[in-house]
Amino acid sequence: MQDLDARTRIVGLLGWPVGHSVSPPMQNAAFKALGLNYRYVAFPVPPSRIGEATIGLRALSLAGANVTIPHKESIVPYLDELTSEAQAIGAVNTVVRDGNRLIGHNTDGRGFLLSLRAASGFDPLGKTAVLIGAGGSARAVGAALVNAGAARVIITNRTPGRAELLADVLKAMGPPVVPSGFTPSPAPGPAAEVWTVPFEPHAVAEAVARADLVVNCTPAGLRREEDVSRVQMVPRTGEGGLLALLPDLEFRSVACDLIFNPPATPFLARAAQGGALAVGGLGMLVYQGALAFKLWTGLEPPLEVMSAAARRALAQDVAPSGLESSWAGAITGITGGALPPSARTADGAFFPGAAPRRVSPRGISTRNLVLTGFMGSGKTLIGKLVADRLGLPFVDTDIEVERTAGIEIPEIFASAGEPGFRDLEAKVIAGLTTRRGQVIATGGGALLREQNAFLLRAGGLLVTLMVDPATVLERVKLDGKRPLLAVPNPEARIRELLAEREPVYRLNADMIVDTRDRTPEDIATEVAGWAAARLW
Repeated sequence: MQDLDARTRIVGLLGWPVGHSVSPPMQNAAFKALGLNYRYVAFPVPPSRIGEATIGLRALSLAGANVTIPHKESIVPYLDELTSEAQAIGAVNTVVRDGNRLIGHNTDGRGFLLSLRAASGFDPLGKTAVLIGAGGSARAVGAALVNAGAARVIITNRTPGRAELLADVLKAMGPPVVPSGFTPSPAPGPAAEVWTVPFEPHAVAEAVARADLVVNCTPAGLRREEDVSRVQMVPRTGEGGLLALLPDLEFRSVACDLIFNPPATPFLARAAQGGALAVGGLGMLVYQGALAFKLWTGLEPPLEVMSAAARRALAQDVAPSGLESSWAGAITGITGGALPPSARTADGAFFPGAAPRRVSPRGISTRNLVLTGFMGSGKTLIGKLVADRLGLPFVDTDIEVERTAGIEIPEIFASAGEPGFRDLEAKVIAGLTTRRGQVIATGGGALLREQNAFLLRAGGLLVTLMVDPATVLERVKLDGKRPLLAVPNPEARIRELLAEREPVYRLNADMIVDTRDRTPEDIATEVAGWAAARLW
């Protein structure tokens, strides 16, 4: 990215608060990748001053802006024009300058659809969706689903009047106008059926049983601004009410949460336990931001760059406080390899196998202890030592995969490729996480599937064992049993994989341990001591 000069174009973010937004690093990474002389700046605007801020945006000739909570609706009177999409939703999340005119757009709905399709292959045409919540985000999602040809939309909300109001808005939208890239209806039909159900367990259970898609559009599970340094999920008002709706529900659907911080929300953890394919909210953030980028610049957005930057920023935001950062800093400085999309597909199938159970002298643990990290970090050896110290059974997911397949992992890669291995790994994890009171060592790439992360976090504490590239190369034998390192330059591949996975490890970690220059026994003692106070 070139230095600021008199020709630099400024794009802003109007919100309150905005101190921990990941949009600035995400958008600035995109500008840099394409060599554009743009800068994206966050502007904290108190609710009472959105009118003045909009006047300032116009007076200072900003190229445009994103608009976030609480201004998406209140900015509307200060704009010169709204797109039909923004009018239908009744809110604006992107402002584009056209000469001296400010045009209000809304990319939330299309961003939601694109992220949902990327994560799960879901197409709304002819499907049934349940929306939990009836605020501005529910309006954007509901309008997008109706426009994409959903057959019916069922709304539940703590305040029935708001649910009815949203239902009336969606009913009035008319026949679908299918977004580009989605399946067109054979013949334009009537608008979707829209109705509401009470915010109580029986009614919601019945609605979910009919649903192909369930979307949490409430802030329940969102981490508080003042607690951003903590990795744990912080309850907010309403979370208990939301989770009380979902006890023992069997999801036969895709479950999506619009919240992206934390990545594994209580709603998604419950949905994943119930059999849903869980999709987090980071993808929607990336796709709606990419659509805004194109509106401002006229250029195709670099999606992988934006996704990688958003993940890195979020990982920094949710990293546990007080952790050593030297290893993380070294890894994030590596430039090789783009991060994967913000969400991955997973079949969520149940695998019945599980490790033998033995009871610890402390009694039955209410949670699992999960060791994650890159190859060569010592997960298996340290996991066995920790399990012995805690008096719990030990399970290695790679060993369980081989036992299930009846062949070794290199043979699985040779016959089914990495996707086949990941599918089998996901089934093993789904089975293991139906039990509690185990120490589980995962494969190095297990957390790349968000479904796995949700299931492991739902009933466990996650410990990441950190290792640097040089140590990996020193510890790992290049004997053909590491399919991902069967390349001409294994060291470069190690660096590339670490750069891809490090943000994911950090996002999901309850504890991070640097394994360099320490004995397995010493590490196991530290981890076991930390876990003993938390597992029972």
